[in-house]
Amino acid sequence: MASGQDLKSDRVRRIMQTLTTLQSGKGYSIKELSRIFGRSKRTIFRDLDQLREIGVPCHYNTKERCYKIGREYLLPPLDLRLKEALSLLLLVYKARNQIQLPFRRSALLAASKIENNLPLKTRQYCKMALSNISTKLNGQTKTDTLDETFTLLSKAIRNHYQVEILYRSLYENRYITTRICPYHIMYNRRAWYVIAFSSIHKSIRTFKLNRIEQTEPLTKYSFKASDFDIDEYLGRA
Repeated sequence: MASGQDLKSDRVRRIMQTLTTLQSGKGYSIKELSRIFGRSKRTIFRDLDQLREIGVPCHYNTKERCYKIGREYLLPPLDLRLKEALSLLLLVYKARNQIQLPFRRSALLAASKIENNLPLKTRQYCKMALSNISTKLNGQTKTDTLDETFTLLSKAIRNHYQVEILYRSLYENRYITTRICPYHIMYNRRAWYVIAFSSIHKSIRTFKLNRIEQTEPLTKYSFKASDFDIDEYLGRA
């Protein structure tokens, strides 16, 4: 009996086959796609929905009565060596579940664009190599709000403004509200952290992103980060 991971891999492979076919530039009806892949029409509809969910502009052309991919999705041919192409696809398709990768859907979309614009021989090589590689999932912390929190903190760091956060502190065994001046975002031990000066602690602290329950950007309150050095901080930590 196939495992859940195997079924998920088969679904991804099936969707990528549909994407590759549509990227040829030719339009296909549901009936034609069903015949080409030997799948039910219902499955084809689900695969097309999945493509749209990850941002692929797959549209139904009412005049031609077929599905096509918008021209804005197409890239010019890419000149990547075999190892260069494989390393990029390996990171997104196989390793993305091993780390808390922000913007996973965007990464998957970017990888699909790259893969489907590789020369045929390079694409076939990568497909064969990836089919013989698997990853075993380790325990991961929740990532429900990772994209939103990551984006907000990154913007605050770039523009040097404070952020008020509601934080679930395990050390203090309670929720705390503090204003932080975020200096740096770091990935460590399967989780993302922000290194920031905390108003209630009166010192630089490390906050785990998945424990930040609420964030409010305080754009009117700026700070200077010129004195902070990540290498020096980590050397003392």
